[in-house]
Amino acid sequence: MRTLLVIVTGIVLLGIFTLAGWLGAPNASAVALATQIFVPAWLIIATANFWIGVNRIGYSLREQLSTLLLVFFVPALFALAVSRFSQ
Repeated sequence: MRTLLVIVTGIVLLGIFTLAGWLGAPNASAVALATQIFVPAWLIIATANFWIGVNRIGYSLREQLSTLLLVFFVPALFALAVSRFSQ
Protein backbone atom coordinates (compact mmCIF):
# COMPACT_ATOMS: atom_id res chain seq x y z
CA MET A 1 0.00 0.00 0.00
CA ARG A 2 2.86 2.37 0.83
CA THR A 3 4.46 1.73 -2.57
CA LEU A 4 1.23 2.53 -4.39
CA LEU A 5 0.83 5.72 -2.37
CA VAL A 6 4.36 6.85 -3.27
CA ILE A 7 3.80 6.09 -6.97
CA VAL A 8 0.53 8.04 -7.00
CA THR A 9 2.30 10.89 -5.22
CA GLY A 10 4.91 10.90 -7.98
CA ILE A 11 2.28 11.06 -10.69
CA VAL A 12 0.50 13.92 -8.89
CA LEU A 13 3.83 15.72 -8.52
CA LEU A 14 4.43 15.24 -12.24
CA GLY A 15 1.07 16.88 -12.86
CA ILE A 16 2.09 19.82 -10.69
CA PHE A 17 5.40 20.19 -12.56
CA THR A 18 3.60 19.95 -15.91
CA LEU A 19 1.00 22.51 -14.88
CA ALA A 20 3.71 24.86 -13.64
CA GLY A 21 5.52 24.52 -16.96
CA TRP A 22 2.33 25.20 -18.89
CA LEU A 23 1.42 28.21 -16.75
CA GLY A 24 4.96 29.58 -17.03
CA ALA A 25 4.93 29.51 -20.82
CA PRO A 26 2.00 27.78 -22.53
CA ASN A 27 3.97 25.88 -25.14
CA ALA A 28 5.29 22.38 -25.66
CA SER A 29 8.91 23.18 -24.89
CA ALA A 30 8.04 24.54 -21.43
CA VAL A 31 6.08 21.39 -20.62
CA ALA A 32 8.94 19.22 -21.87
CA LEU A 33 11.40 21.19 -19.74
CA ALA A 34 9.16 20.78 -16.69
CA THR A 35 9.12 17.01 -17.17
CA GLN A 36 12.91 16.99 -17.58
CA ILE A 37 13.24 18.85 -14.28
CA PHE A 38 10.77 16.45 -12.64
CA VAL A 39 12.82 13.30 -13.33
CA PRO A 40 15.93 14.18 -11.25
CA ALA A 41 13.74 15.71 -8.54
CA TRP A 42 11.72 12.50 -8.40
CA LEU A 43 14.91 10.43 -8.26
CA ILE A 44 15.96 12.35 -5.14
CA ILE A 45 12.53 11.83 -3.55
CA ALA A 46 12.44 8.13 -4.46
CA THR A 47 15.94 7.65 -3.06
CA ALA A 48 14.90 9.37 0.17
CA ASN A 49 11.94 6.99 0.35
CA PHE A 50 14.38 4.09 -0.16
CA TRP A 51 16.60 5.33 2.65
CA ILE A 52 13.65 5.75 5.02
CA GLY A 53 12.41 2.26 4.20
CA VAL A 54 15.77 0.68 4.99
CA ASN A 55 16.94 2.78 7.94
CA ARG A 56 13.75 3.78 9.71
CA ILE A 57 11.14 1.16 8.87
CA GLY A 58 13.49 -1.82 8.73
CA TYR A 59 12.91 -3.26 5.26
CA SER A 60 15.75 -5.25 3.78
CA LEU A 61 18.05 -3.63 1.25
CA ARG A 62 17.07 -6.12 -1.47
CA GLU A 63 13.36 -5.60 -0.87
CA GLN A 64 13.68 -1.83 -0.95
CA LEU A 65 15.90 -1.84 -4.04
CA SER A 66 13.19 -3.47 -6.13
CA THR A 67 10.67 -1.05 -4.64
CA LEU A 68 12.96 1.88 -5.49
CA LEU A 69 13.06 0.82 -9.11
CA LEU A 70 9.29 0.50 -9.28
CA VAL A 71 8.66 3.76 -7.42
CA PHE A 72 11.06 5.70 -9.62
CA PHE A 73 10.36 4.24 -13.05
CA VAL A 74 6.54 4.34 -13.09
CA PRO A 75 6.30 8.16 -12.68
CA ALA A 76 9.43 8.62 -14.84
CA LEU A 77 7.75 6.68 -17.66
CA PHE A 78 4.68 8.88 -17.26
CA ALA A 79 7.00 11.90 -17.54
CA LEU A 80 8.48 10.49 -20.72
CA ALA A 81 5.00 9.99 -22.14
CA VAL A 82 3.96 13.55 -21.23
CA SER A 83 7.15 14.92 -22.74
CA ARG A 84 6.65 12.99 -25.99
CA PHE A 85 2.95 13.83 -26.16
CA SER A 86 3.52 17.55 -25.64
CA GLN A 87 5.89 17.87 -28.60
